[in-house]
Formats: sequence, structure tokens, C-alpha cells
Amino acid sequence: MVKKHDIVETSKMSMEYNGALIDVERTAKTELDNGRLVVRDGNTYAYPTADSDELFLVHTPEKLYENLPLTEFYNKEGKKIRASRVMLGDQFGTTAFDGEVAVDDVLMVKVNTGELVAKDATPLCEFTVVEKKAMGGFPMVVVERTK
Repeated sequence: MVKKHDIVETSKMSMEYNGALIDVERTAKTELDNGRLVVRDGNTYAYPTADSDELFLVHTPEKLYENLPLTEFYNKEGKKIRASRVMLGDQFGTTAFDGEVAVDDVLMVKVNTGELVAKDATPLCEFTVVEKKAMGGFPMVVVERTK
């Protein structure tokens, strides 16, 4: 099985209790995968091109009526998406990570992709791996924003 697009899980985020953190009014500047971290760019969302402390998690509901696997769903350029501001202490699961990671590893956002990668600098935002599991048959990390 080949993973074409990423999968997200959002059950422990502030937006679950504060709907003001959810944005459904802006569009995707380019094709965006669920589970990736993005920044606002005017009335659109895009993968970050530099380090940022104002990150949003893409989590548009999958269109299950199309009968596609979760890894086939993505947000098309120019279409409205759902993204939520990631607050300190928020936890979410994603298949959008690069490399081998372990529980307690500290990750940062990779520019131009929105994926999580091992920390190799002093970023504005950090995420700590709290759990590893599988989703849709693919490895997933559950992370907590710790900085």
C-alpha cells in the first residue's frame, strides 16, 4: 500500500472546546494534505516558507461518500479548507512526519512541506512525540506542542 496523502487525528486540541480557533473561510494556496502544518498567507493557507510560531493544522473532513481511502484525500488548490490554530499543549496525530522518530523526541516543522522532522535548530514551535501508532495502515505520531 502506497501513501499518497497524509491522515490527521485532532481529538485533543483546543479547537474542540473553542470553535473560534477553527477557520473554514480561507482556501488552499497550493494542494495541501490533512495533518500538515500551514501558515496564513492573506486569504489562503500555504506551507511555511520560514520558521513561524503561528501555525495551523489542516484537518478538512474527508469526503467518505467518494469511497476513497483516507490516503487518497487532499485539499485542492483554490478550494476552501478547514484549519485550526495549534495552541501550546494541543495534541494531534499525523502521518506527516519525515524520518524515524521515537516517543519523547522533539520535532519541528519542515519549511515548504509542513511535515514534522527531527529538531536540528532552535525553532519558534516545537512538538514532542507522546505516542506512536498506526492509522489507515500507516505509521502515525501523536505530538504535543510544547513550545
